[in-house]
Amino acid sequence: MKVFIAHSSRDHEFVASIAKQFRDSGHDVFVPVSVKAGEDSSSEISAAIRSANVVVAVVTAANLNVFYELGLASGANVPILITAHSGEYLPSNLMAVPYVQMTGDGLRDAKMIVRRAEDLKGLATARPTSFNTAEATLQAASRDPALLESLAPTDFERLISDLFRERGYHVLAVTPGSDLGADLVLKDEKDGKRVLVEVKKLSRSSRISVETVRKLQGAVSREGASAGLVVSTSGSTAAAFALAAGGPIVLRTLEDTLAAKSMKELLNVKQSDR
Repeated sequence: MKVFIAHSSRDHEFVASIAKQFRDSGHDVFVPVSVKAGEDSSSEISAAIRSANVVVAVVTAANLNVFYELGLASGANVPILITAHSGEYLPSNLMAVPYVQMTGDGLRDAKMIVRRAEDLKGLATARPTSFNTAEATLQAASRDPALLESLAPTDFERLISDLFRERGYHVLAVTPGSDLGADLVLKDEKDGKRVLVEVKKLSRSSRISVETVRKLQGAVSREGASAGLVVSTSGSTAAAFALAAGGPIVLRTLEDTLAAKSMKELLNVKQSDR
């Protein structure tokens, strides 16, 4: 079972105890404080919530982040379990949500939360059907916003990498933390030319920024690559398009990437803001 724990920073110690109880019981746990701040963070949190079997919310204050994450869980039809002290304020729309009242005994409360969460597992909506290829998965995700949102940034990057391999490209995945400045390298075995690829799984409201284009331009120049390609789940800002037009950088959405039949087509098609 996959469990997402929503909480404020003040409850770090209690949440650590809950997470340990879940893991000791064989469950996977996602705690949002582990996500590094950045343009991918909201997408990673959204994906973790949508792929969870249960969302546990520790409500000990009117924390906007916790209520935002509960909204995402409710919208995705993920079962929710609330835990709070007696008398803690809860919005009226949460009054009917399954609830565990804290007793002050941290270990006892944590064990009770795990038991109640396990009871809710069966209420989770069916998970997206698995597909045989990366292309089939990405084609389905491009048509189904819920499936696309359920993909974590690392999953999306892996699928894009696999898509290029399935299409016959030689793909080198860059080690995380590398100073290369890109996620993937596509190499043409005939002429040795390389294309640096930056993969971005963003939230629906986000757009590729100027900074992303600037970093990739620097990487292309530094590495002597023939071009840089940004593949994203959303469009780009006007400023990002303007900067990309002045250098060997191409901005593409997932739909653009799937529609292109060759690398030449992908790199040469006129860019349009989506």
